[in-house]
Amino acid sequence: MKKFCCHQIFGFISLIVVLISVGWARSDDRDSGKFEHIGVEQGLFQRNITTILQDSRGFMWFGTTDGLNCYDGYEFTTFRFDPLDSTSISGNNIYSIYEDQQGFLWIITSGGGINRFNPGNRSFTHFYHTPDNPNSLSNDNVSCILEDHMGNFWLGTNGGGLNLLNRKTDHFYNIHHDPANPHSLSSNFINVMLEDQNGSIWLGTNGGGLNKLVLPKVTAALQSDSIQAILQFTRFYAQGPTYLPTIYDSLQSLIQQQRYISAIQQAVAEQDHLDFFNIDQATDVLVVCMGNSNAFGMTDYGWIEDGASDIPVWEMKYDHSTYFGGKSLNQIQIDVINLEKGAYKLRYRASDGKKKPVNNIEQNLWGIQLLSISPAEAKFFKKNLSKRVTHNWLPHNWVTDLHEDDDGNLWIGTADGLACLNKTDAEKETFSVYQHHPKNLHSLDQNYVSRIYETRDKTAHLLWITTASGKLHRLD
Repeated sequence: MKKFCCHQIFGFISLIVVLISVGWARSDDRDSGKFEHIGVEQGLFQRNITTILQDSRGFMWFGTTDGLNCYDGYEFTTFRFDPLDSTSISGNNIYSIYEDQQGFLWIITSGGGINRFNPGNRSFTHFYHTPDNPNSLSNDNVSCILEDHMGNFWLGTNGGGLNLLNRKTDHFYNIHHDPANPHSLSSNFINVMLEDQNGSIWLGTNGGGLNKLVLPKVTAALQSDSIQAILQFTRFYAQGPTYLPTIYDSLQSLIQQQRYISAIQQAVAEQDHLDFFNIDQATDVLVVCMGNSNAFGMTDYGWIEDGASDIPVWEMKYDHSTYFGGKSLNQIQIDVINLEKGAYKLRYRASDGKKKPVNNIEQNLWGIQLLSISPAEAKFFKKNLSKRVTHNWLPHNWVTDLHEDDDGNLWIGTADGLACLNKTDAEKETFSVYQHHPKNLHSLDQNYVSRIYETRDKTAHLLWITTASGKLHRLD
């Protein structure tokens, strides 16, 4: 039986681990166990480091919340946004750095599209979403980058699906979720991508589970506007019946647009919460309520009352709710209801909080929210809310990280545990799941998996897992 060895780590440890693993520290320092401290005093522009890369030429790149820094072993060069220079970086909050096979650096900034850095002339080329250009980037919130073994350059986005870049024309081809096609991408919110040893591409999404893409043998067809119809995705979901991924896609979109009429979010434990709102004319609205349940029904739940009579006009009920995809007790209920003109009260009752979700994804939905919707959106939700999907056995539909070990096993980090698709069981498409168990000291300390790493030496390959608590786990 595999077990975890757990160690507490702190924020700066990630920097130390990376520097050691890439061999950047001087050999005499490594032999003596000494560290050289490099910070603002040595030229680093900002000490809040978000991402690190050592490029093929040996330079160290540090992304921060206020600019991009390059270190050549002696001094820093800083790149920051300059509104008067079209070749400067598009933003200062650096999310990720990626080097392609041609030696170009790709820098993701927060909401700033994607930047391509040419090390020859040290200039940036920007790629943004342009609404009237179908060959532009589909969404400026780029989340991840992958260049596969055939040189195809993929960009995942948070809300715009998947993009394939034509390197000759700088045109993007968009691949998105199609509710009418069960073999399309399961969600437009992509968090992480990985290419396995067989050349298949895996995509972890925010709410849509895991996707597997086997590329066609004739890749020339990919560089065309018909790519959406060509690509076929295999989907893997969390256990238990849940709403269709397209429901969560549409819900995420409404939340991003701030379509709130009223909301009680991240409700404080052991309190009854109240919010007042008015409806100016009779209309359909979307009510979203997430809470906990037990053997007797809901323990955390919300409802809507008429403002004058205090009579409930809607209430979350266990037999009307569905499994959320995280903890087994987590339930969510989404309904389209019609409210007449008048004053109303939004209510939420929170229990002792012992079973509430601990990760940001579930906390954003925890409570009750009332969202405005158009007639077309109301029709869509009414048509699809009664449908459920039960596929495979991921512990959660929010995938946080992916890693393939040297044996070809695929490890999946989720918001509710670690899963493994064993190479020998890949055709069965069944997962081994590792979660926190209070009575097992060798289990994960909590279930939200942040990152997965593998270290290799002459005697062993070790898998390391970090969780949202800030602890590091070694899987034995």
